[in-house]
This record gives sequence, structure tokens and C-alpha cells, in this order.
Amino acid sequence: MDKNLLEQGRRFLENAYGGYRIRVYEPVTKYISTPFITPRALYLANPTFVVTVVKSSNHDLGDYWPEMPWIFPAEVRLLAALALAIPEGEGALTFAPYPSNRRLPIDTELSLDEPEVIASITVEAESDCRKLAESQLPYRLYDWDFIQADRVVIYNRIELADSLLLRGLYCLLKGQHLMAHELFGEEAFINIQISREAALELIRKRLLGEGVKNPSYTDAHNYLRERFPRGGHLADFLEDQHDRWVATRHPKSRFGMFWTPPLLVNDYTHTHGAVVSLYRHLLLDEPSRLTADLGE
Repeated sequence: MDKNLLEQGRRFLENAYGGYRIRVYEPVTKYISTPFITPRALYLANPTFVVTVVKSSNHDLGDYWPEMPWIFPAEVRLLAALALAIPEGEGALTFAPYPSNRRLPIDTELSLDEPEVIASITVEAESDCRKLAESQLPYRLYDWDFIQADRVVIYNRIELADSLLLRGLYCLLKGQHLMAHELFGEEAFINIQISREAALELIRKRLLGEGVKNPSYTDAHNYLRERFPRGGHLADFLEDQHDRWVATRHPKSRFGMFWTPPLLVNDYTHTHGAVVSLYRHLLLDEPSRLTADLGE
């Protein structure tokens, strides 16, 4: 790629995405009421607004400038920390962000956990929500019985430089959002399958670090069989979902030709639970809690 063009893109991104960015969420689903506050990321929710604020940089985006992302890396990190704090089998958080976000007039030397900063963000959030969602207010909020400490650990262990992890979490979150709309079940399945592949690639990377030469997907599935409760059933299920993934993304494959992919709702919901299990294992070093039937 032309170096001058690349530098122009970097400067554009710094102006477009650098600093503190605020994003408002649509009042079309229920949101968790518990705030999440760190020096670089903030989630706030009440009946009049649901917003996230992250400190972002063009460097988070790598060496290219995507024009069609759903959310950006710092937001992926924050929302994934919230979503993965819900263990598999206990439900899922859905986030429905408005497409646009904007820079906040806050000194980037300040931390988001300072009371005066939170007060300023609250004013901005209420103003933005009145402009975007006034006719749909109030937001529906609820408490969720989950481990608060998990959110902090997960957030701290998600590295923005780990593009593979970010892609998997990005697609996990997008799949949850798409599945909330009846028209987009197929697209939700596509995203959860990309997330599944990313999780297995991360397991292959872990095996490589443990001394396994050229670990394969078979090695990754055997990793699950050996280290997870009900790991054999989990690995068998994921292998079967890979076949459904092939049939979904190719209009003609060894599985046949279909006018629409032969998918069931459980192909998404069970894969979602399995994938949450994988990422919680990778980020929290915990054994899988998976207890779902997975179609036995």
C-alpha cells in the first residue's frame, strides 16, 4: 500500500476515532443496569440513557482503516467484558448501538473513573439520547446475577493488539445483536461460526505454546475432549457445526444445494453457549461450565 496514502489514513483515523468516544444504544432490548467503570472505558445505564465511553486510538485499528465496522476495538473489549461475565447457559447480553459515535470534549489526560468526568458524560449522554431515542424512552433495565470480578479480569486480559481474539469477540457480540432480530438468524449464525473458528485458532496457538508442533483443528478438538467436562460431546458438537458452517457459506457444497441454509435455532443458541464457554476458558482459565443439551 502507498505510504503516503497510509499516512493520510492514519491522520484521518486520529481525527475520527482518537480521544474519548461516546456511543448511545438503542432502547430496543433490555440492558444490564450495573455500571462498569475503568480509567479507559465506561458503561452507564439508567432509564434515560445507555451509553459507553472508551478512550480510543487509531493505533487500535492496525495498519488499515476499515470503513464498515459495527463497533471499534476499544468498544469490543468493553462490551465483551460485560457479555462474557454471563457464564454459558445463563443467558446473553445484547447490545444495539446506534451507528454513529462522536468525540467527547474531555481532556484525554483525565481518567473516566473521576467523578467530575462521569458527571460531564452524564450530561452528554442525556443530550444524545434525547436527540436519538426520545420517542422510545425509557430504557428497560434489569440486574443480572453474575460475578462482578469476572468483568474486570476479562477486560484486563483482552489485548487490543490481539487481532484474532478481537475478531472472535467482535463476531460473538454481533451475532448476539443479529439474533435479537428474527430476520437475521442466518447472519447471526455466520457470525457465531466465525467466532467459533477464532476460538479454536486461539486454542491452536495455546497448544503451539505448549510445544505441540503445527497443531491442527483435530488437536484443538482433542484439547477440549481432554480438558473440559463433557469435552468429548462438546468437541463432537463443534465439529458438526463446522459442517453446517460449510453448507451455510457455500451455495453448493458436498452437503448439497439449498435455497436457504438448513439451520435450526439451536444451531445458533447451542453454538453461542459453547463459544462463550471457550472464551471464558481462554480468558479466565476456568474449566467449562457447559451443561446445555447441545442436541443430545
